[in-house]
Amino acid sequence: LLTYLKLYISVSKTQWFREGYSTDICTDVLRETVNAFCDNGSYVITCFVDLSKAFDTVHFLKLFSELDES
Repeated sequence: LLTYLKLYISVSKTQWFREGYSTDICTDVLRETVNAFCDNGSYVITCFVDLSKAFDTVHFLKLFSELDES
C-alpha cells in the first residue's frame, strides 16, 4: 500500500517524519513548546498515535474486498 501511495502523495521537505530521518529536532521542538506553556502556568495535553503498527497488521486483501462490497 505504501509503495502505491508514494506514487500519488508527496512528502514536503519540511515534514519532520520522513523515511531515513531522525526525529530529534521534532522532539526538541515539542519539548521546548511544552516547557514554554508549563512555565507560563498553562496545561499541555498531547496525544500520540503510532500508525506504523496498524499497517503491519492489516490484511489488505480482506480490507479491499470488504470495501469493494460496500
